[in-house]
Amino acid sequence: MPLTQFSDPQWLKDNAFQALAEISSLLTQNENAGREALIRTLEFRSVLDGYQAIITALVQRAGLYPYTSNPENLSTTDLLNFEFHKVVGLNEIVLHSVQGQVYRALLDGANVILSAPTSFGKSLLIDAMVASRRYARIVVIVPTIALIDETRRRLSERFSPEFKIM
Repeated sequence: MPLTQFSDPQWLKDNAFQALAEISSLLTQNENAGREALIRTLEFRSVLDGYQAIITALVQRAGLYPYTSNPENLSTTDLLNFEFHKVVGLNEIVLHSVQGQVYRALLDGANVILSAPTSFGKSLLIDAMVASRRYARIVVIVPTIALIDETRRRLSERFSPEFKIM
């Protein structure tokens, strides 16, 4: 089944249970493909009325905690997972499972070299480390002048006047 079908709201509406079952199967066989199919589906979650409990279970299983809707309706176990992936100092921010692994490793003092696609959320991890207030100095190296300005503005908006941003 091509992943593009999961971006078709009409197909999702007509084949809701089949689509969710396929996502579940993909998460077992090929986790990355399962996550991609689920993310595509979540864009159209409104056409999947009556399947919110299954969608929530798939979101939790895939570790896509930022996509959790109505966390107050989660089971105790799922709520613990959701809360565990919140960023200390930025409580409105919830990390996905892989971001959470990197974040916890950094908080534990591990040295981490991270190469990840643009959509991974590396900037969010930088913000999380600044918010942890564990470090007196943080150096962020970025590859372009435009990204220097973007990073400086983002950090200034979120953390000024608490930190000196240069």
